[in-house]
Amino acid sequence: MWSSVISSLERRSHLSLRTHLPSTLWLFGGQMIGSVGSLVLTVLLANTLSENDFGTYKYLLTIFGFISVIALTGFATSVTRSVAHGYEGELKAGIKTSLRYSFGMIGLGLAISGYYLWQGNLIIGIGSLVATLTAPLVNSLPLYTALINGRHDHKNYSIVGILINVVPVLTSLIALYFTTSILTLFAVYMVSQVVLHLVLYYVVTNHYKPNDKRDHRSTTYGKHLSLMNVLGGISYQLDKVVVWHVLGPVQLAVYTIAIAPAQQLRYLNKILTTITLPRFSQRSLNHLQATMIPKLLALLLVSAGIVLGYILIAPFLFTYFVPTYTEAIIYSQVFAFLILFFPAGLLQEAIKAHADTKALYIIQTVIPGLKIILLLVLTPLFGIFGVLGAMFICEITRLIIVLWYFYRPLGGTGVPAEHVA
Repeated sequence: MWSSVISSLERRSHLSLRTHLPSTLWLFGGQMIGSVGSLVLTVLLANTLSENDFGTYKYLLTIFGFISVIALTGFATSVTRSVAHGYEGELKAGIKTSLRYSFGMIGLGLAISGYYLWQGNLIIGIGSLVATLTAPLVNSLPLYTALINGRHDHKNYSIVGILINVVPVLTSLIALYFTTSILTLFAVYMVSQVVLHLVLYYVVTNHYKPNDKRDHRSTTYGKHLSLMNVLGGISYQLDKVVVWHVLGPVQLAVYTIAIAPAQQLRYLNKILTTITLPRFSQRSLNHLQATMIPKLLALLLVSAGIVLGYILIAPFLFTYFVPTYTEAIIYSQVFAFLILFFPAGLLQEAIKAHADTKALYIIQTVIPGLKIILLLVLTPLFGIFGVLGAMFICEITRLIIVLWYFYRPLGGTGVPAEHVA
């Protein structure tokens, strides 16, 4: 019975469910555990710290993210793509290159730290220094996950992902039991990540024993992707920076609480990118174009169900777990509608898998540039609703652009369209 049901679904959706389902379940379980851990920490911090202190702690995390904007973030994609084709020597090469180029992060971090110390804000100034010292390793070492993903070992990829998400949370919870010092909590969170990544890098490389084959195009492609990601990284962090400076730390606390649950649901999109990037890179774009529409419709239907379910339960979640932040309910419900744009991410991943550098540059510059402008204009006028409005306009624009670049006429042959993905 189940076999016939699965076969029917495969025919209708053009998805190889027998191939994808085990991987998806592992990745979904890993993402859920990581999301629950992150939410538990957020809830405990929100209920233990004052709104001002909680907003300050979140701002320190934002500064770390802002410093990390100029890391070689694109190497995760390029190394995964290379490993999928057997070039596993790109792992060590990628980490070495990332560390060599970390001087930009250090310079930016020292500048931010110096600015806040000069302003007399010791907490933000010292916290920025902690972020600066840990950022190079935290951004470079996790490339070992590209080795696991490139080999399609989604079980171990999920287990490692759980450790990456849960261990820093557990260490932070232990620290929270002894202190409510923002600087101590932030330092424990960052240092625990460094130690964990060092240990996992050693374990993963000794387990998989990657070969030394090099794909020298990978480094160039990784640098291109990293350059594309700079503006996107700025825009991703800018919402919290603008809220902090325009609306204050208390409103930043409200905003971060509002987006936290739905943001974790949006991270489910990572499961798609994890599964699809290696597979998309091994199939022709003509084949992907011919089989993508059923996948997009199925993903949109699932996304709509997630949004509806979250909107219904959000009031109960906030009232029970963070009763001091009930004003965040409406913001959280509106933010959840961004989940409907999951299909755009799937299309963009296909473009990325086929190294369409021109299209990616346009996507990764137009959308972040638009978001930066909209945030600066709309936030002072409409507060948190202005931030959300900027996000929706950008997601609609991104969907239009990726549809154009994915479905534009292309020549060439490839994997026959009748083969399921």
